Amino acid sequence: NEIEQRLVDIWQDVLGVEKVGIYDNFFDLGGHSIHLIRVHSKIKKALNREIAVMDLFRHSTIRSLIDRMDSFEDPLQDRLLNSSIQRRTQKSRSINNEMRLKRRKHRA
Repeated sequence: NEIEQRLVDIWQDVLGVEKVGIYDNFFDLGGHSIHLIRVHSKIKKALNREIAVMDLFRHSTIRSLIDRMDSFEDPLQDRLLNSSIQRRTQKSRSINNEMRLKRRKHRA
């Protein structure tokens, strides 16, 4: 289907491989954590869907990932997932900003 094809295209692009099947394991194809971050970003752009990076680690085949994404078809689940991701992102940004301020003070 269309989502499978988009994910196949993303994996092929990020991993630099010509052929990816929906049951191929991301890590067996040469993927690693940096690749996953790129895949995460591309999924967000191409599918306009937010998925946790940890889900990409846990669901390392396209078929498994689609099954996971389908489990969030419920709008309430989508909102809960997005809310959780936004809270973690805001917390991470806050921590990073605090660390930058401490480094600046230390340098001064």
